[in-house]
Amino acid sequence: MNITRSTFRFVNKLLNRFGILLSKPEIIHGSPAFSGATLFARRLNDTRFFHDIVKDVDGVVVESGVHWGYGILIHLTLSKRRIIYGFDSFAGHSLPTKKDKAGGSYRSLDSSFAVSEADVWKTLLLGLGKGKEQLEPRVKLINGWIQDTMLKFSKAFSEEGGKIALVHNDCDIYEPFKSTLENCWPLLSPGGCIILGRLNNSELLGKTAAIDEFLSTLSSETYELKQLNLFDNGFQLQTVSYLMKCN
Repeated sequence: MNITRSTFRFVNKLLNRFGILLSKPEIIHGSPAFSGATLFARRLNDTRFFHDIVKDVDGVVVESGVHWGYGILIHLTLSKRRIIYGFDSFAGHSLPTKKDKAGGSYRSLDSSFAVSEADVWKTLLLGLGKGKEQLEPRVKLINGWIQDTMLKFSKAFSEEGGKIALVHNDCDIYEPFKSTLENCWPLLSPGGCIILGRLNNSELLGKTAAIDEFLSTLSSETYELKQLNLFDNGFQLQTVSYLMKCN
């Protein structure tokens, strides 16, 4: 898959020089897995479901695991007022733990996840057609290992009286995934939502271990763990889990 993506990018850039377009350069900025109007529209529609859930909930949006910035772009498109905090190392994934590999078919996470802040801003500027100075008041990128930065953010944001309405916990491995849960949950407004993605995946089992451990610390009356069937990038139906904070 990575070889195919790299080949597509190389061939496309080469042909662009001769005026031949497989795809316009701004369309393929980032991962080709998300290129094209159809895929973006579907992801926009999927995320709208969660924004609708929290439409009357007070707080900011947290995108934990930014990658190319498509998630932030979609949040900005769906909400005209919320501030979005994006957490990422911008250097790829930290080391996996034994819990990540416990499923027996761990999928190694390659260097394609190391995306710079500059490329994230490029995604946002191209996607919205606005200048950086217009977006900076609403987009806060926090650089560093999420298991470290999330704790510092939680303490500072709590002291400010900050609240969170929606979290997209898009980390693939145990440590940052669990840190996002532990540090965002206390700040999550009642009625707020944490998108967990696909659980019980033998390739990345650390996420399941993290949510199981986290929920064991909560009273069952304080949350609802729900599921939603959505199509992934390969047009395969998958079950996405999300966590609601009870009123």
